[in-house]
Amino acid sequence: MPVKQYFPLTLMLVLVLSGCNLPAGTTPNMPDPVATGSPSEAATAPPATAPLPTPTRPPDLIVLEGERDLHNGDWDAAATAFQNVLNNPGATQAERSAAKIGLAQAALEQGDFAMTVSALDQFIAENPDDPRLAQAYFLRGDARLGTSDWAGAIADYEQYLTLRPGVIDSYVHERIGDAYIGLVNYDEALAAYGRALEAPRYLVGELILRERVATLNRSLGNPDAAIAQYNAILDVAQNDGYRASIQFYIAQTLFEAERFPQAYEQFRFVFETYPFRYEAYSS
Repeated sequence: MPVKQYFPLTLMLVLVLSGCNLPAGTTPNMPDPVATGSPSEAATAPPATAPLPTPTRPPDLIVLEGERDLHNGDWDAAATAFQNVLNNPGATQAERSAAKIGLAQAALEQGDFAMTVSALDQFIAENPDDPRLAQAYFLRGDARLGTSDWAGAIADYEQYLTLRPGVIDSYVHERIGDAYIGLVNYDEALAAYGRALEAPRYLVGELILRERVATLNRSLGNPDAAIAQYNAILDVAQNDGYRASIQFYIAQTLFEAERFPQAYEQFRFVFETYPFRYEAYSS
């Protein structure tokens, strides 16, 4: 085999042996990869880039998300969304007003009545011309019911009726009646419940309220007023089971009033008309 084929190997051995014989502290001269054009990690690494900024959602979108969370019953998420709007210096006055109302409503749903009252006190004082002012009075009325501030609740509900009449009058009057019960003013409570029954409301809610009014009249010793409410229920009730219970309540009312012959006849009517109902057994 020709000698020239062994030359590269021989040269390499010489270089290795020469490096091993260098004096201590001496380093061999190595070729500079950058100078010779050889690739290096520094040359091949991608250039560093700054992180992209996180896009900021507009406050009006966050308000809508908070209102959606309120509708879905997620009070914590709603409160967080509305607080984010209030913390945003770029939010408009309208967006901040909506967030304040939403935050108060979330607190009310969570049972934090004191916080609700405090937030709405500030809102009402700072926004006398805001279109949400009526809603603010209504919500504060509910919160004041929660804190047993009966007189304050009545004042707020009446202010709501002044600002926004003809919308939910029946339910507002019912709340006013509840507040008068808290004040142990039963005459005013009955008057408020009467106004609630005169205003439009869905049928089931009307029947429930009539039962409450009848029960209150029975406790106050007003049997005729109670029976009038029961008869009003019978005028529209169609379910036999429900009618049986109302007819039985009439018999009980007569018995409580010591109108025993009338009570006996009413109990007998329930027994004969609804023989398979529990009310018949009770009669």
